[in-house]
Amino acid sequence: MTVFYPNECNQKIGTFHNIRAMKFFTIIIFFVFLLLASNARADWINFSGAQSSPNIAEIHVNDDHVRVVLEIYVGDVDKFVDLLPDEWIRQAGVEPLPIETRTLRS
Repeated sequence: MTVFYPNECNQKIGTFHNIRAMKFFTIIIFFVFLLLASNARADWINFSGAQSSPNIAEIHVNDDHVRVVLEIYVGDVDKFVDLLPDEWIRQAGVEPLPIETRTLRS
């Protein structure tokens, strides 16, 4: 037979109520955050369409130079071949056209 003394009994009941209060408090906090999150808004929307474009050009204009970074889709390399260095074209096993031919305006 187990005998509970008044002090032990009060301590066990108090622990039960503390756990129950903590669970209730956690649920309340969760719903508060859920309500606050529903009012969140995007701070930037991309209107350029770059997220679905296979080719992207990033142009950085500085005081002393301009830097262009190209992301070219593999299937479109033939359209940009005139922009590639001759060494890269030779590494691919193709002899590049002379620079005069590539720089003619049509």
